[in-house]
Amino acid sequence: ALLTRVTGRHRAFTGWLTFGLTALTSLLGAAAALQVLLNGAGPAVTLIQWPGVHIALRLAVDGLSGVFVLLIAVVAFGVALYAPAYLEHPNYRRCSAGKYHSNFLLFLAALYGLVTTTDMIWFFFIFWQLMTIPGYTLIRIEEDKPEHARAARRYMWMMQIACFVTMIGAGLLLHGTARTPGGEHLVATDFDAVSHHLPLMLAEHPWRITLAFGMFLVGFGIKVGIWPFGPLWLPDAHPAAPAPVSAMLSGLMIKTGIYGILRCFIWLIPPEGLALFPAGAWGLVIALLGTISLFVGTSRALLQDQTKRMLAWSSIGQGGYIMLAIGACVALLGVSTPAATALASLALAAALFHTFNHGLFKSLLFLIAGSLFLRTGTQDLNRMGGWLRRMPWTAAAALVAGLAIAGVPLTNGFASKWCLFVVTFQSGHLLPWLPLLGAIGVLTSALTLGVVVKFFGAAFLGRTPAGMTVDSEPGVPELPRRQLVAQLLPAVICLGLGLFPALGLATARMALETSRHGLAIPLADAVPATAHAAGGLAWVGGAAVMTPLLLLALLAAAIALGRFLVRCAGAERRVTVPWLCGYTSESVCRYPARDYFGALKPWLARLSG
Repeated sequence: ALLTRVTGRHRAFTGWLTFGLTALTSLLGAAAALQVLLNGAGPAVTLIQWPGVHIALRLAVDGLSGVFVLLIAVVAFGVALYAPAYLEHPNYRRCSAGKYHSNFLLFLAALYGLVTTTDMIWFFFIFWQLMTIPGYTLIRIEEDKPEHARAARRYMWMMQIACFVTMIGAGLLLHGTARTPGGEHLVATDFDAVSHHLPLMLAEHPWRITLAFGMFLVGFGIKVGIWPFGPLWLPDAHPAAPAPVSAMLSGLMIKTGIYGILRCFIWLIPPEGLALFPAGAWGLVIALLGTISLFVGTSRALLQDQTKRMLAWSSIGQGGYIMLAIGACVALLGVSTPAATALASLALAAALFHTFNHGLFKSLLFLIAGSLFLRTGTQDLNRMGGWLRRMPWTAAAALVAGLAIAGVPLTNGFASKWCLFVVTFQSGHLLPWLPLLGAIGVLTSALTLGVVVKFFGAAFLGRTPAGMTVDSEPGVPELPRRQLVAQLLPAVICLGLGLFPALGLATARMALETSRHGLAIPLADAVPATAHAAGGLAWVGGAAVMTPLLLLALLAAAIALGRFLVRCAGAERRVTVPWLCGYTSESVCRYPARDYFGALKPWLARLSG
């Protein structure tokens, strides 16, 4: 980070230097994560230790950390590849390249640190601040825009509140030191030490535990952006930041909140403490907050006409799906039957799978919003249209990402939501309220598809607004090649995980197997679903089966049959001017973003607040 600050005057060199460093860390991070997921976690590494003051920097990568390290590695690689060309836009030419790249690298380092440290207070605080302060600087990188400064300040306040609330919660759980099975001394603030003493704390101080976990939910919930906290900061911070930073914020930073909730509500509680922990009540609270978030976030997204503001609200909605899955998992663990544990295991797999998927397609959508901004100079969808002809590869990536976030079959978003909805609808005999929340999630997916139709239709289809030219000089590429690669790489992964969802489920299973701690132990022993039909998934007993390759084959056969019938008919294709109800000018006959779903908007505005 210091080196990029020094070389900041040489913008191109600094951009490639940042990419090189990010690519190296991505390679090492992905290798470490895959090593852990495939072969098991190695011993933790203690870099700093002062037992007298209960401070220790102890880093460990288990299966849960491995999933998040792998996500960080994949997303950061694409963002770092995309960013240098983006920063050549006139809006950012006047910004310090050294400031951007140095803060980007600090932000990235903090992400890795936060998901690998075992300290719950001191180094947790340090890594949180290393993520928050550079994030603040990156959001207000355009210092001459007061609205960006306001968004950055609100982001800073909310992140600091979240940090201190979470630290107070951790402080309430401190009880004493402990030792690992290998004899290593653990300070009182270490995650394993807190987990070791938690059953005693549950028996002696139940209200203290309740308060601590409530603070965990609030603190990490602010980071995730769930209702009611997310609307206070997230829809302003994401649009203010440059598109690569928005991709990092939505694709990665808010996922650290998901990591914290998983680590505290599942991995922190030992199996012997489950009888004293009100898992059913906490699961219901988490699931309700998730359901409200997914509906409010998606509904508000449909009301937006600005690209990045629309995507920011959508992040609140997609975070709600993950929270619903986590809530279902925690609540089902409280039932304590083999069937409920199997469903809880699938719910956790859905949460991890959708976390990874959302990191991919939401970061991709923000990069696409950045590409549209490079070509149009605006985030307003009402001033876009017809960019499919000029940016076909970007449009293809946008279509894949949009279908994925809407949960359309053959995409990774459908695979992870399928796991979630199987859990919610199969659990009715155990938790009668869970199918209702699942039904709300299914209906909200239709709204998500509406958001995608609006985003893609207004930007890439239809007519170009008067005064804006789509076609330019022949032979000029739509984007620099490195930016196209940065967009197409996650799109290919989205399709790959959609066609072979067993890869995602297997990764979640390996995460459980290689991080046997706390309530992850019974979840790892359960067998919720299996691979089926060349990469598909099947719920135990065959009650629910997903075979994307078979669906793809049927779809291809239907398309081939349709083309064959068209050719057999012998009709000639004609290109003609559309009928305009008597008007002669085509340029004014266009469907702007503000007119999409007009009948729904008043209802959604009332229901979503």
